[in-house]
Formats: sequence, structure tokens, C-alpha cells
Amino acid sequence: MPMVADQGLNAKLLFEKGNGFQVQSNEDGAHNQDSIAMSLRFVIADQEGQHLRFRAAEMQTIFANQDLHDNYTEEFVEFIFNHKKRQDLSFHGKASWGKTSV
Repeated sequence: MPMVADQGLNAKLLFEKGNGFQVQSNEDGAHNQDSIAMSLRFVIADQEGQHLRFRAAEMQTIFANQDLHDNYTEEFVEFIFNHKKRQDLSFHGKASWGKTSV
């Protein structure tokens, strides 16, 4: 879940990847109700914003796919486990498996 500090970075990343729309801000970086309303109309109703709606639908199929996320997690854990084995082997000459050498 995004926190306040990383929302700007997340928004910039989504915009740069073509998955978001940048709301126009005033000189001090704040957004007013008119710029927010214009942005919402563009993304939700305008023909020109159709590509963003399409991208949002594509992203939803990825973010909502629990099997995909479970697979990513399993692969990551397996990678870490295998990497630790290799590191133990190269450091101790054999797998340490929690044993200390004297």
C-alpha cells in the first residue's frame, strides 16, 4: 500500500510507463479542483483518454491474478534459498546449514 512519501514517485512512474495521467499543478505544485476535474473527464470520458482506460484494464488482469503473484513469491523464495546454498558452499567449502566451523 502506498504511503504519502512515495505517492509522487509512484505517480511519476505510472505516467512515464503510459499507465497514468499527470494532473496539471499550479506554481507551488498544488492541484486545484478545475485541474482535477479536467483530468478526471479526460481519463474517464474523453476519447483521447481511451488508451489509459485500456491500460488500466490490462493492469487489472495482472494485479488481480493471485496465481501469478503466488508464483512470483514462490520463485523469489526459491531463488533466495538457492542463492544462500551457493553462498554457504563458496564461503565454507560446503553447505553450513546453520553449523559453525571451528
